[in-house]
Parts: sequence; C-alpha cells; structure tokens
Amino acid sequence: MLPHYCRRQADTCLRRPNVGSTFIPRGIVMIHRSLLRGAFVVVFLVVAVWAMAAGEQQSGAFVPGQVIVKLKPTTPPVEALAIRTSLNATVIGRFRSVGAELWRIDGYDVARAVSDYKNHPRIDYIEPDYIVHAEDVFPNDPRFGELWGLHNIGQDGGTPDADIDAPEAWSIETGDTVLVGVIDTGVDWHHVELASNIYTNPGEIASNGVDDDGNGYIDDVRGWDFVNNDNDPYDDHGHGTHVSGTIAAIGNNGVGVVGVSWSARILPLKFLDAGGSGTTSAAILAVEYATMMGARLTNNSWGGGGYSEGLRDAIEAAGTAGILFVAAAGNYGTDNDADPHYPSSYDLDNIIAVASTDRYDLRSGFSCYGLTSVDLGAPGSSILSTLPGNTYGTYDGTSMATPHVSGAVCLLWAAAPLMTHLEVKDAILSSVDPIPALQGITVTGGRLNVYNMMSGLDSIPPARVGNLAVESTGSNTVSLTWTATGDDGAVGTASIYDLRYSTSGIYWSNFETATQALGEPRPKPTGSPESFTVTGLSFNTRYYFGLVVEDEQGNRSWLSNLPNGTTLGIPQLTYSPGSFAASLHTGGATVQQLTIENTGQGTLDYAFPGAPAQSPGVEAAPAAFPTWLRVEPSSGRVYAGESMVVEVLFDATGM
Repeated sequence: MLPHYCRRQADTCLRRPNVGSTFIPRGIVMIHRSLLRGAFVVVFLVVAVWAMAAGEQQSGAFVPGQVIVKLKPTTPPVEALAIRTSLNATVIGRFRSVGAELWRIDGYDVARAVSDYKNHPRIDYIEPDYIVHAEDVFPNDPRFGELWGLHNIGQDGGTPDADIDAPEAWSIETGDTVLVGVIDTGVDWHHVELASNIYTNPGEIASNGVDDDGNGYIDDVRGWDFVNNDNDPYDDHGHGTHVSGTIAAIGNNGVGVVGVSWSARILPLKFLDAGGSGTTSAAILAVEYATMMGARLTNNSWGGGGYSEGLRDAIEAAGTAGILFVAAAGNYGTDNDADPHYPSSYDLDNIIAVASTDRYDLRSGFSCYGLTSVDLGAPGSSILSTLPGNTYGTYDGTSMATPHVSGAVCLLWAAAPLMTHLEVKDAILSSVDPIPALQGITVTGGRLNVYNMMSGLDSIPPARVGNLAVESTGSNTVSLTWTATGDDGAVGTASIYDLRYSTSGIYWSNFETATQALGEPRPKPTGSPESFTVTGLSFNTRYYFGLVVEDEQGNRSWLSNLPNGTTLGIPQLTYSPGSFAASLHTGGATVQQLTIENTGQGTLDYAFPGAPAQSPGVEAAPAAFPTWLRVEPSSGRVYAGESMVVEVLFDATGM
C-alpha cells in the first residue's frame, strides 16, 4: 500500500478582486399612444419587483415561521390575544429591555405577516427574525495566501473561487476537539503547527511500562506505531504529517499554514513505514484501534492491494460505531467503477471516497474517478502543508484531497456534535459546488464546499414545550407529562431533552445551574405524549421543573412553562403476620399471604430480596431469597392509607 502523492511545487499569492455590485430595477414604465374613437389612450406596462412594503424591501435570510413583534404599550390583553390568534402565533420568547416578543407563527408566511400587520394600530413594529453571520474570517498564518484550496484568488493563474470557501465557513465555525485518526506514515507530533492538536490518551500514564487503561497497548499516550509495534508513531516519511496539517494545522497562531479545522485532535496511527509501504493486517489493527479509542472519523490517504474481507469488516465495524472512513480515490487516473481501488471502493455507507481537483476546478490528471464509487472531489494538486522538523512542502495526490474532506467533517461535527455519521456524510455530499469536470464521473458531480455545508446547517430550534405538568408525586419522586414538540419548530423529532429541577424556582438565568434529571427519555415524534419520573428527591419538599428541547445540531428551544409539585411525607410500614412457618414433604408447596400497609403520609415503595426494581427510583434488593422461597409481586408501591396483599410461596420441589 502506497501513499498517493507525486511531486512538489511552489505557489505564489495574488489578491482576490472585489466583487461588483448588483441592483434590481424597481420597475419599467412604457407609454404607448394610439388613436381610439378620436381620443388619445395612454397604456402603462409596469414590470415591478415585489417588496415587503414600499421603502422596506426585505434583505437577507430569516428564520421561517418566526417574527419579532412589539405591541403598543396601551394594547389591551384581549386585543393582543386577538392579534396572536389571527396569526396563529405562540409567544416563544420575550425581550424585556425593549418590550418586544418573539412569535412562532404557524401556517402564515413571514413576508406576508410583516406586510399585512406592519400598519396595525396596535403594533409598533413586526419584523422577520433575520439570520446574520460574521464576516469572512482570514487567519493570520503567514502562508495562508498559498493555500489555494482553502481560498483561491487566482494564485499562479488559477481560477478564482475554485476552492472550498474556507474563510466563509470559518465565519460560522473554526473547529473543536473532534478526534480524527490519521492512518498513515505517522505524524511529527512535535511540529509547532500540530503539537497542541495531537490527541493525548487520558487513561494512560506516560512511560510507566503499564497498560493503565487496559486497552492492550502499553503507554499509548499519543496513538500507536503498528509498523514497529511501539508507542512512538513518529513520521519518518512525511506523508502523514502533510495530511495532518491540512486537517488540523493550528489556525490563527501567526505561524506557517492553517488546517481546515483549527483545533481538531489528531490521533497518529502509523502503519506505513519510511518507504511508504504497509500491510493489510496493520491497517486492520489501526482501524480497530481508532474505533476502540473513540475517533469519530479516520483519514485514509492510502490504497492498493486486492480486496480484503478482513479490512472491509473492520471498516464496517467502525461504521456500526458511528465512525466515518474518509478515503483517497487513488492516483491511477482510471475509473474505479470498472477497476476498483481499495479501500475507497468498498461498498460501505460510512466510506467517503475523494477525487482530486486542481486550482482551475478541473479533475487532476492523476486522479481516479467513478460515477458510483467516488463521491466528490477536493483540492489535491499543489497542496502546501506541514512536514516533519517544523518544515513545509507542496504535494500532489488524492492523498492531499482526502484531508480537506476530513477537515470538513471535523468542522461540521464541531458545529453539530449530535449529527450521526451518515447525516454528516449526506451534508457534505449534498453541499458540493457542481463543476463540469466531475459531472458524470463522480456521485455528486461536484467539489467540496465547506461554506455551503456549514450554511446549510439547521438553524431552526425545536418548539418550546408549553404543557409540562406534574402528574403525580411520591415521597421521593415526581412524575411529569408533556407533549413532544419537534426538531424544526413543531416538525420532526428532536434529539435531546434537558430536564432540570430546583427547590427555589427555575428561570433562564439559573437553568444551567439547576439539577439535571438523570435518564431523560429520548424525544418522540412531534405530537407524541411524553412522561418521565424524576427520582431521588427529598420528602415533603416543593420542586420546580423546567424543560429545554435540543435538536441534532445543538439548537435549543426556549424554556418550557415551569410547573411545581411537592413530594409527599415519610411513609410508615406495618405488616402482618410477623413471621411465617411451613412444613413440607419433598415436592410439596404452600402459599401464604402477607399484608403490607402504609400508615404514613407518603408513598411506600417496597422490594423483597432479589426483586428487580419495578417502581421508579427504587433500587433492586441486593440479596436473593433461597430458591425454595418466592414472593409475588416481589416489588411495588403502596399509597398512603392503603394496603397490599402479597403471596409468599414455599416450594420444596427438588429438595
């Protein structure tokens, strides 16, 4: 197996020309004069561009189904309700300092709502909830101008904007500590551009000769060397360090270059030797190690050899664990549909196969392709990146294209950590820039565009839960009910519930410091009834509850309504009879009855030895009865003033 690179080149830097301004004509008036029955008739033909209102033309994108409204201070509550009803609106937020509210309007177009209600006598203003972004972000790394793949301004005669639009994407997200396994020739983990982005195993104590975390590898503090079977995956070739720099060279540090994701964590996994060759068995071990250590993706800028069922199984197992396998398409200039290239050609959902493009948005001449087997292209010709010894160099190859996509994966997961690996893959493939050079020879027909990918993120939070209610209370429990809202407002299925409680009230200002309930359920589809019992509470105490809903991209709903409930007092157990006795022959059995009564104020949860926990908040009894003694039901709940009869079975079968 060989890394995919060919030669080195040097690049120069030019400045991108300014983009020209555009305008939209408000209208065209044409006058035609003709003679009809002795009179002149003036005919007007007007072609106008519709605006929200005269002098108030809408600009920019806005959140669908949301408007910011300020009612006049003298508006009676009954009229305010009438306005909201006419818009089918729900108040989902308030801006106390300005006296305005955020309304969710269902089934009413935002532009139409603004147009229809802007002159309402009871409304000061109504406006869209505009989506805004920071300006493009340009890091201060001095060689950034040479990275045409990130920002192409025509360097060396290239085509402006034949790039992945990195500065535009960085205005949204620059990265986070997403763990990526670089399966390659190793990494120079001392490099000034990489050192602080190298993964450190928190479960391992360095150089103590002990496998502290029990994963089968001794002192694996920063990955593993599967060539020499040791804990020093240093790069004695250069290829893995180059790849790592494109993924995650530290951004805005005033040194050298910058990676697509400024702060992703590199897990060095060396399986290619100083000559750039390695074995399938070592590749399998590297994939398994990355899976075991919790990497979210692996970068695989290598290929060659025949079909391996073992390697395919390892990649598939990684996919089952939610790991993406980003792979180079190969440098043979051939069609992978006809002549497969492994590992990129394995037919697995978690693989993203990457072709190479050049600074002109053409397919690099060396790059493999495939209408069904190669997913997309990315910059891979004349790519400047890091090399061992705090140096830099320019390489060509699908090896260089692949880490651009891996960096994009890291960037997307930094912004939306709850997305599944297949959702991430779909987001990347569905946001490419279509280019003629890849049409008909790749799955997407396009080149990676990280700004399209990031700007396509869902910005609509789940709708607020407005009917959170206390259904019942126990001595140390409170049972709650509500209705599932959705992912995008009241549509779809959200990802997470964040349910919190406090004895002193809950508000936005203290929500994060309130106690989080343990084991909240996963959200059901919108409109579904939900229920959950909060356990471990104190006797005879008033608790306040609040709920926030979160989608897969981290958008959070407004805080729910805030119900409260008081737990019950201490239960009191009485029982009769006080003891049991039975005399049985072998094989005989007898049933006796035990009455359990609760004479206290709260709920009494009971469990006999060995019984599973059946009541919320009640742990299973630690020890078990002997096999000849059973109690049915073995656990349960007795409310204040009530009693329960359980059966005690003595069974001498087999004795």
